[in-house]
Amino acid sequence: RETAREALGEVANVAKNPEIRNLKAVLLDALCEPAQCTRLALDSLLGREYAHALDAASIALVMPILVRGMRDRTADTRRCAAVLAGNLALMTATGVTMTMTEALQPCLEDAAVVDASPDVRRAAALALGQLVASIGDLPPTLLPRLAGAALASPNPPEIGDIISGKFTAQHGEGVLAGAAQGTSERSGAAQALAVVAIELNIGIKVIRETAIPAVTAKNAATRQGAQYIMRYLSQCPDLDTSLVPDMLEANVVGLADDSDAVREVALLAGKMLVRHHGKAQLAVLLPNLEAQLGHNEWRIRASAAVLLGELLCLVGDARRVGFAEIDLDDDAGLGDHEVADAIRQ
Repeated sequence: RETAREALGEVANVAKNPEIRNLKAVLLDALCEPAQCTRLALDSLLGREYAHALDAASIALVMPILVRGMRDRTADTRRCAAVLAGNLALMTATGVTMTMTEALQPCLEDAAVVDASPDVRRAAALALGQLVASIGDLPPTLLPRLAGAALASPNPPEIGDIISGKFTAQHGEGVLAGAAQGTSERSGAAQALAVVAIELNIGIKVIRETAIPAVTAKNAATRQGAQYIMRYLSQCPDLDTSLVPDMLEANVVGLADDSDAVREVALLAGKMLVRHHGKAQLAVLLPNLEAQLGHNEWRIRASAAVLLGELLCLVGDARRVGFAEIDLDDDAGLGDHEVADAIRQ
């Protein structure tokens, strides 16, 4: 054991990053006693200010600690490991990041899709986006695997299914074997897919080619996954005017769905679309929502009224009744001539 620690110490001496070298003792403790010292090492790495890029030897020291942290029993430890993985990826040279990607992608996919904690799923999704941004390209297996998990695909791609953990021989044994697919898995996969797509500026392509065609699928889980994808990709900053009506139409299809789970997510997706693009796309959203108020399906009428209220509150900068933070005699937040002019236009 002491000989192994000495060998690890020699590896640490090769590391060129001064911040990592200063943490040599803490990192060696975490490598030799992972059960007791992993969290301390993660906290030390997160609390450090980095002024230098990470070299291959530095990453070699940190990588086992990150992988161990993302498989820890404690949700907060897994979240810290995911946050640290994303941050370090942005400070690493492209060639070294490619090596990181091979080791971290399965762990981050696992955390982003099947982890029980929403905070861990969110942190892992952001780390995947940072990992992709650092290499400036998309790993060929990432997008189809995330889309397959989000849409509950009955025919997983050849490169492997994240949920079942079935990989080809090229990728080895999966870490997600035996995981049951449910709403949280579809939500996590859609969130990670959206983060990666926005990072690479392919959000519009994913909406058109992956999400919208799936809203009419026979499988309710697939329809729910499509609405989840549109919910998270509604944050895409470069949505054009021609795409918003298509998204709203797909959203209306979800609002009339026979499945309660699909309708619930469709309403969330509609709210997200209104909140992020209501002011910029007011001329598109307002007439479309008004038209849905006369729809034959009562669920669509009710949801359209809710979304229209969200839109008018957004445009008028209004406050919900009962949540006013100032004197109720001051009705400045209830609307003015500028708001009325914007709606009329």
